[in-house]
Amino acid sequence: MVPNEATCNGREDAILAVDTFPEAGRVLRIDDAAHVTYTRTSRDCQAEDNPYYPFLSECDYEIARWAIQQGPSQNAFSNFLSIDQVKRKLDLSYKNARALHQKIDHELPGVTPWRRSVIQISGINEEFELFMRDPVECIKELWANPAYLDHLTYAPERRFTDEGKVERIYDELMSGDWSWEAQVRGFKCFFGNVLNVLQTLLPDGATLVPVILSSDKTQLCQFRGDKTAYPVYLTIGNISKSIRRKPSFHTQKLIGYLPTVSLDGTDISVDSARLTRAQLFHYAMRMVTSSLRAGPLANGIELISGDGAVRLGFPVLAAYVADYPEQALVTCTRYAQTCPKCFVTKDELGNHVTGDPRYQKKSIRTIRHASQQSTRVRADAAVRDHGLNLILDPFWIELLHCNIHDAITPDILHQIYQGLVRHLCGWISTLIGDAELDARFKRMPRAHGVRLFSHGISGLTQVSGPEHREICKQLLGCIVDAPGAPAGVIRATRSLLDFLEIAQYQSHTEATLGYLADALDEFHANKDVFINLGARNSEDFNFAKLHSLEHYANSIRRFGTTDNYNTEATERLHIDYAKDAYRATNKKEFLQQMTRWLERHESMAAFDLVLQWRRGEIPKPRTRWRRPLSPGVYLAKNPSARAVPFHVLENQFGATHFKDALGEFIVNQLQSTSQRRRGNRNLNANILRDLEAVDVWYRIKFAVPNLQVDTEFATLCTAHAEPKRLKTGGIGELGARFDTVLINELGCESEDTGIDGKRVARLKVIFRIPDEYVTKMSLPRQIGHLAYVEWFSRPRNKDSNSGMYPISRSYRNGVLDASVIEVDSMFRTCQLAPRFGRRANRAWTSNNVLDRCEHFLINNFIDHHTYQSIW
Repeated sequence: MVPNEATCNGREDAILAVDTFPEAGRVLRIDDAAHVTYTRTSRDCQAEDNPYYPFLSECDYEIARWAIQQGPSQNAFSNFLSIDQVKRKLDLSYKNARALHQKIDHELPGVTPWRRSVIQISGINEEFELFMRDPVECIKELWANPAYLDHLTYAPERRFTDEGKVERIYDELMSGDWSWEAQVRGFKCFFGNVLNVLQTLLPDGATLVPVILSSDKTQLCQFRGDKTAYPVYLTIGNISKSIRRKPSFHTQKLIGYLPTVSLDGTDISVDSARLTRAQLFHYAMRMVTSSLRAGPLANGIELISGDGAVRLGFPVLAAYVADYPEQALVTCTRYAQTCPKCFVTKDELGNHVTGDPRYQKKSIRTIRHASQQSTRVRADAAVRDHGLNLILDPFWIELLHCNIHDAITPDILHQIYQGLVRHLCGWISTLIGDAELDARFKRMPRAHGVRLFSHGISGLTQVSGPEHREICKQLLGCIVDAPGAPAGVIRATRSLLDFLEIAQYQSHTEATLGYLADALDEFHANKDVFINLGARNSEDFNFAKLHSLEHYANSIRRFGTTDNYNTEATERLHIDYAKDAYRATNKKEFLQQMTRWLERHESMAAFDLVLQWRRGEIPKPRTRWRRPLSPGVYLAKNPSARAVPFHVLENQFGATHFKDALGEFIVNQLQSTSQRRRGNRNLNANILRDLEAVDVWYRIKFAVPNLQVDTEFATLCTAHAEPKRLKTGGIGELGARFDTVLINELGCESEDTGIDGKRVARLKVIFRIPDEYVTKMSLPRQIGHLAYVEWFSRPRNKDSNSGMYPISRSYRNGVLDASVIEVDSMFRTCQLAPRFGRRANRAWTSNNVLDRCEHFLINNFIDHHTYQSIW
């Protein structure tokens, strides 16, 4: 198996053919008044002379926007506005924070309002607050936003890489099987023990609106765990994932703050408390999602897009994004006892099997049958056999065309990074030992985008998802050749990391999904080594997060790639919609203040679109601008050091043979073959007689393309060639750093993917020959920036267990093989994993390991592009 080859198609996976569901997404009419939300505020006729109305001027508006979105506390802002010079010079339409808030609340475009409800649970003498807003109105708000107009898909699609429509592409949610099936839904339901299929058709020309919900409890402050919020987010799958996953585009709508209850210190048993919390969750969610039920949506809703087109929409819950405890809570399945998507017992969770799929209607029938039992014991037994909890009225019971078990999607953050990777690190630490594993992590060479664990990893506490991601980048290279890590451990680790990388592809075909399945097969084939060696303190692997990997491939086929529904987006939203909102309150009755804070932020964002519309521009969200870069090499305009003498390059940069290598490069550029046949030494001496110094750059940047999605921006990575020097200000010292890079030896003939034609070199000097010397040398063409590099051997065959390419230092005539090359031949940065052997040499450090170690492995896990490039 060569999992990296899954992307060797790369840009060849262009969409050549698309099947669109016939008649879906039909436009009913054009509404001329569609832009009222974006073009009209109170007394908007006055806006003809002042586009910033109700603000007096652009300055008046920009200060208001700053105060709401980025500014200080209300008291600080009011005190600032009370300064006489500020009042006279700025002449603002508001004199304090309270006046500004009143203006925003009453004169800017309205957003979906919040409502407060009180919930009471029998048996608990306490009232619970629920803050919510109508999800259907939020959907209309998203649909009508003109900034999303070019990013909406109105009909299910099937995309193909070939005109014969054989090789299917899965990327957007609307390109998966679920959307096609939902448009003409074939419902599977049970009557008794008989499986029936009922065809339920959406009206001809209807527009499917895949609803994506997510929920997750979060702490609001770092030092007080009693302050929590329970946000519920909503977005729609019609919006392209490229903007849906970016918080700055505001495509996720907060639709509720669910009540939380602690029940600690009460007489309620642990099981009863868990059931009470579940009942409270479902009761609250039933209120939040009431407008998404089949009854109110039986005839659909009219959706008006930014161009005024009116369509008949049917919002259907497609995906529920949550971590595993939340998945069990949502689906009413028993935590750690079964799977929320299929029928497997606890003893089968680690067996590399997928059970029969769960269906919502059957779960409802089971729960209702249990509720009719004469005693609570019998009722619990009736649902326990099906892996369910006795929740009498789950919130999804009446949702339109919903199968809640099917809606549960993969969660890379918690299932893999915070789940399996955490287990894997523990097993490896047991086998290798904390001291040896830490020693290896400490001595990994620096590389762009890779964290140096200068104190190892054993001392990390409460390891976060991003920290586990950084560990994954270097884990495999650190365990090769280690004592206690035989071939089975290496293969199991490699296959799990392969699965992790392939699962995060931004587009998939059946071929890549095959590689995903192969990686999972390989892990299961080798996983028992951890039990046999005593690393896992159990006789099995029966835990739900491992079993969840069985559903990844099918979920990608049904709902598109995992970046459509990853919980990392939800975790990021907590910063904006929970933590930042909480900091803006007085910490008393904070939820109501948080909703008001959110309304004001959304009103300002909506008014920003108003201004663009009034100026005749196509509205788009205000976001940080990025200059699109073409793939290639980029250097600063000015050098880091001017006129650096050759002896300095040799002594401080370690460019021992710089002058000879430069002379050889110049000779090779000369057109006359007769000149090339002459003795190079004499020619070099003549050519470089007057050249004694060059301008030097310390860094070079590579813009590497996205190998799967042409429309994505290129990603920048930086390589360093910096000598030891003083810090700015003269206090302290910066250590030397000379990174490794991949070189295209074949030039333009080298492919974007695959190791063929590529070779690793260590970057020592980035420089340029002064133009006057280029002219004096009579070179046949203009020479740009050059680099002095030290070569490693060409990669040939992969290591059979790790799948990495072994390479060694390259020597020529007993000295390091060095050359001068043009920087345009460089491909990108890379990281080498030293071959530590049985024990890492304690004299090695991260700074000197590239000088002292002879043998390495090319690490292809440092980022997605490297993984897809080196196979």
